[in-house]
Amino acid sequence: MASTQFLLASEHSRATCIYHLIGKMERLSASLIQIGKHIGMQTLDDKIQDLLTKKWISPEEACDKAIDKNRFAKLLKTPPDGLQ
Repeated sequence: MASTQFLLASEHSRATCIYHLIGKMERLSASLIQIGKHIGMQTLDDKIQDLLTKKWISPEEACDKAIDKNRFAKLLKTPPDGLQ
């Protein structure tokens, strides 16, 4: 019984570590893209903003596809629940 509980706890710990590692990698990736703007790199949300400014997509589509949904939710007539 004790070995089963240890196995479950260690699986949870590994999952938690992987979750945090992925979050750090996403932030690092976004930082690298921001640094590389001068050579043409851009984030998905920056490109979405560009398409929205050109009126090629709607605010609803922008919010739906964005990584940072809060950035675009303020443009919606009725923001989705949980976003402001």
